[in-house]
Amino acid sequence: MPEPMDIYSSSGTLAALTVTSLAESLRWYRDALGFEVVSTLPGSDGLPVRARLRWAPNAEIVLLEQDPAVRLEGERGIGFSVTFWAAGRGVEPIAEQALAHGADIVGEPRDQPWGLREITIYDPDCYRLVFAEPLA
Repeated sequence: MPEPMDIYSSSGTLAALTVTSLAESLRWYRDALGFEVVSTLPGSDGLPVRARLRWAPNAEIVLLEQDPAVRLEGERGIGFSVTFWAAGRGVEPIAEQALAHGADIVGEPRDQPWGLREITIYDPDCYRLVFAEPLA
């Protein structure tokens, strides 16, 4: 039996997102945005049904494969966003890498009145991800 996925081993906020295709989402988060796949948990068929990804220390998300027996109605993520600190990486390079992988990006990186430069990117399941860094 595989070891249970330890999703509570770090402090900080951990968002769990239900995705249509875990394999596609894992590739997208890794290749388009540079997330590290920390661990996966296989289902009864041996394929991953849950994965933990890390953006930075204490900045992780869990992706859950949608149960085919459960039908989710409507769009996902309406009114919900997850913000990741992009300091040290920069929002422009993140946007360029995401665009190179076909990401849906909302506008250009923008300076916000609250002292941050931000870019908003939608994942394959339409969850809104915001990457932010302090203004110079």
